[in-house]
Amino acid sequence: MLTIQYISLVITTPETETVNFTVSSLKEVIAHGSVTPGTPMTIDESTLLAYNVSSELDRYKGILVTTGTEKKISVTVAMSHLGDYSTGVYVNYPISVYSVNACSYVYYAMSIGTDESTSFSTLLIVSSNNNTNITITPTVTVTIPPNLTQSGRQIVLNAGQSITIQLQYLETLLLKPVAALADLTGTKVESHKPLSVYSGHTCGFIPVGQFACDFVGEQIPPVVSWGNEFLVQSFYNRQSGYILKLIGSQNSTTVNILCDNGNSYSLSLQEGGVLSQTISQTSCYINSTSPILVAQFSLAQFADASFTSYGDPAMTIIPPLHQYATSGTSFPIITLLGAFVSVNLIVLAADESSKIQLNGTVLPSLTSSSWKHYNTSVGGSYVFNSYSLSAGSGEIRVWSNNSNDKILAMVYGLQQFVGYSYSGTLDMKPFEVCCLHCEAGYAIDTATCTCSLSNICLLSPCQNGGSCTLVSAPSNYTCDCATGYEGDTCADCKQGYSCLAPNISAPISYVATLSGSNVSLRCVLHEAGSSVATIQWSFNGSIITNSSLFLITEGSTKLNITNITTSLSGSYHCNAANIFGTSVVAISVNVQKPPYFITTPPNSVLVAYSKSITLKCSFGGVPLPNITWFKDGMVIPSDQYTSSSQSDTVTTILTVPVSFTSQRNYTCQAVNYLVERRVISTTVNVTIVNTPPVIEASDTFMITVGETALYTLHITDPGDTISVTIEFDGEFPYTLDQNGSIWTLNVTLSSLVEFNFTVIATDSFNATTAKTPQVIICGCPLERSNCTQKGISHVSNPLTLKCDCMEAYEGEYCEDDFDGCTEVSCFNNATCTDVPAPGTGVICPPCPSGYTGDGIICYIPQVILPYVVFNNSISKVTNISSTQKVNAPRPINLLGSVYSSVYISISGTFSMSGRFTYFYSRLFPSSIRGIRDSVVFAPMWNFYDIRREGSVSYQTFSSNNPLANDVFNDVNSFIKTSKNITSYKGIWMLVMEWREMHPYHFGYLYNGQNSVRDRQNTFQAILTTDGSDTHIIYTYKCGDIMWDNYYSRSVVGYNIAGGRYENHRGSGIPGELLKLGCYDDMNQPANYTNIVYSFQSDEKDPNVAICLERYRNDLELPEISSSFAIPCPCSAWQVRFDRSFRFTYYYYSDTQYAECYSNMFPQSYQSMCCYRYA
Repeated sequence: MLTIQYISLVITTPETETVNFTVSSLKEVIAHGSVTPGTPMTIDESTLLAYNVSSELDRYKGILVTTGTEKKISVTVAMSHLGDYSTGVYVNYPISVYSVNACSYVYYAMSIGTDESTSFSTLLIVSSNNNTNITITPTVTVTIPPNLTQSGRQIVLNAGQSITIQLQYLETLLLKPVAALADLTGTKVESHKPLSVYSGHTCGFIPVGQFACDFVGEQIPPVVSWGNEFLVQSFYNRQSGYILKLIGSQNSTTVNILCDNGNSYSLSLQEGGVLSQTISQTSCYINSTSPILVAQFSLAQFADASFTSYGDPAMTIIPPLHQYATSGTSFPIITLLGAFVSVNLIVLAADESSKIQLNGTVLPSLTSSSWKHYNTSVGGSYVFNSYSLSAGSGEIRVWSNNSNDKILAMVYGLQQFVGYSYSGTLDMKPFEVCCLHCEAGYAIDTATCTCSLSNICLLSPCQNGGSCTLVSAPSNYTCDCATGYEGDTCADCKQGYSCLAPNISAPISYVATLSGSNVSLRCVLHEAGSSVATIQWSFNGSIITNSSLFLITEGSTKLNITNITTSLSGSYHCNAANIFGTSVVAISVNVQKPPYFITTPPNSVLVAYSKSITLKCSFGGVPLPNITWFKDGMVIPSDQYTSSSQSDTVTTILTVPVSFTSQRNYTCQAVNYLVERRVISTTVNVTIVNTPPVIEASDTFMITVGETALYTLHITDPGDTISVTIEFDGEFPYTLDQNGSIWTLNVTLSSLVEFNFTVIATDSFNATTAKTPQVIICGCPLERSNCTQKGISHVSNPLTLKCDCMEAYEGEYCEDDFDGCTEVSCFNNATCTDVPAPGTGVICPPCPSGYTGDGIICYIPQVILPYVVFNNSISKVTNISSTQKVNAPRPINLLGSVYSSVYISISGTFSMSGRFTYFYSRLFPSSIRGIRDSVVFAPMWNFYDIRREGSVSYQTFSSNNPLANDVFNDVNSFIKTSKNITSYKGIWMLVMEWREMHPYHFGYLYNGQNSVRDRQNTFQAILTTDGSDTHIIYTYKCGDIMWDNYYSRSVVGYNIAGGRYENHRGSGIPGELLKLGCYDDMNQPANYTNIVYSFQSDEKDPNVAICLERYRNDLELPEISSSFAIPCPCSAWQVRFDRSFRFTYYYYSDTQYAECYSNMFPQSYQSMCCYRYA
């Protein structure tokens, strides 16, 4: 079903006093309540939504509404989904109206097809009893879930196939088609106990393709409650009519539809057959020759001719006339999604004296203009009256002064894209069905539920082969007698006829023979009477004729069988017959087939001592042979071997536990006897072989000088005794211990000696097994070293390991103190002092002032500049929505060029060469000339959207403003410390902030990446100058960079026209820039990350200025391994390429390439540049 937002049970009662009720499931009581006559009670507990059946796997979601007494209530179910404007209302029939004595209950699904694959036709079954067997025959392919099948696997049930399942009390089963757009209508459900069956569509289009769809569904009544006469009214305020769907209960059912506008239709239905008929906006009368089911469907709002009328698809089961309420009815008014509710009252008046009351008010006379009158001729006259009224709320009660009147109320709810309808209470009396099964010739009298004679000929009253002709039902007949007989029932023999049947016998009634023999069977006919008998032979029910196997001779009394086989064993019949009767004699033939081998053991077997051997024989033969085993000609008792047989095979298995007395000949013999004794046998010679002892032990034996080593061996030879000896070369101090099959060799070396050894195990047959392990000797002092095989190219036995000295020692046996100063240099080549063994390492002087470290590695401490907090009390904070030009009061120097303005873009960039209008980010320098020739800085370049969220703002600071001193002090201090310069004092500063920046999207979709809309980026950039030197600072806080990849990949860096550019590490790689703010330049966890680019004017050689600037901006420098170093000095051209191609990318690849690194500088930047300036 649809995802339902609202579901309610509306309960009314026809009683005259308050009635208590309970709503429950198998696992809980959902609600208790009471209902007062005239006031509906609505149960809309949210718990009800949990019982919406939406999957074939849902079970036990049935709900029971009961009073627990004889008092009656009516339950109407209402549901809706506001987002889809989908509604549905139907009256729930009480199970008690269906007779518990009915033979079976048959239901047929009623639904529609559709052109929308996300909705589907449905059939829901709810069991009202335990152990309810249900047979389902679908009209389209469905699946039966695994928790309802005996195999525990899902079953695909094709159209026309049937399956029987079992449901328990309040257990549910939802069926829906496997194929999209399929229609379940006509699917048959049959059970021996009553069910609640619901059918419809989750969101049906009526007709197909017309907007919009709606839930259509009803509870389906069983066939026993269907009818033959129906009145169908047109829907209120509709223009284009409606659709009728009809299902038949019996073959050859004729259906006549006569409508008020004069149109008529004659249709033919078969059992379970389905027909559809479109009807214009008019009312119709329907009758049929056998019970049918009628459903009325309203059209979608846009399918209606007026295009302005309200309504949408709805489905209503039309009650037959015999179910109309007698003299009175009541029903609740249910309003869903603001629908306008109207009611049509149909009255079948007994006579003109009938008066109708509505909630106690007498309606106008049935003959007044307020009522519509219908006089439809269908083999006579049928008059009914219809009265329309608008309904408010609550419950409506209608009754008549005439108890013979029949009343039906149809309720319609209409609104834009909303349509539903349901009926008032019906007079659904229990339907009793006769389950009597009558014998042939008798038929069921449904009035009395008895069997009465229907056709006497079916009782075969004519004797002696006479045929019966029924003259008139049920018992008037004549007999057409066979030759030789006469009389009313052909019981008398005609004059001149003996009327005797033949008599036949067989001299021999049992024949046993060998396969391949020729056999003759005889029978003797003793003629009697006046009619000659004919003789036929048959075998296993089949008539025998002459062939290569069979030959019939001697007047058919002799049957010759050639080359008989076991397949011809059985019973042969000699049949004699004349017009007065038959006689038959049986001859039993058994064919013996001598024994034959199917499987045999080998002629000879070698088996190890103390093992066991299994010998197997299998034979065929008819009859199955008897098996006997012999040992050297002596019978082996049958309890020492096993035998089993199937239809044509007997198998025997002999298991021999082997000892030296088991070395014998074993014979398997098969014998069968039917005609003669036949014997077949085979002999196996079993020879015992001895196996030497088995040694299980490690292939290596590790010995450390000064310690005791254990070498453990597991030595076995079942059933035999074992002795163990040791053979060795060299000095080998050992002891040998035994515990059962475990032998332990104990070896202790007090000094380094070399040896090897072999363990030899010998059994009582002098069979031996030897084990020579690889001896590995560790003679190193363990307090100074570890033993290692590293560096040993040739492995010998024994193998003496080398010594792997601890850090403080060196030498062959680690006898010398290692001087750490041979591997470590102190910072700036300061004096190095070795730490004596067993200590390790070196001692270096402390780091110079301004550095930190251990004296070996000294470095300038990392400093962090957090976000600058905007403050309107210092200077104006400006928010921008597009590119903004900011004029600088002082020139901005960048590598010899002077700029007077900064252009701030919402794309996460700012430029000095003019407006930078590129939103889609790409790596610098770019093949696009406009990007390559720009002077642009990119703290986080991408395509941002600030139309609904996010902001870009800036604030300028001047050193002339005393309120800006704190900001300048923080920034100046950060630059001096991070760049290790002694003096810097900014005079003008521009702080830019991009806050909560989302990716730009088109429409309301993020190209399938909806999670992006919940992510945002915040970052700052600072430009500060002292009139000579310019510093650019990018600031990122941990967690503020949440995305770097959408339509394009974010880029961090800068580009200065003429070929100078920087792509910060991670630019252009999805996910890499998300680390910004969370790691410092040493890749250590941090709360902020600063990227600083410094551009200083230098009146010396410009190449020196370039070199200084390159080094100051080389944030990755400390992380580059010295193995990538390019020796100093090098050319200025090489300097340029060092920087330009460091951490850059090819356009067609996301792979980073580190090239041309040069980090052979001293720690102090003032003396780091040693290039030759060519």
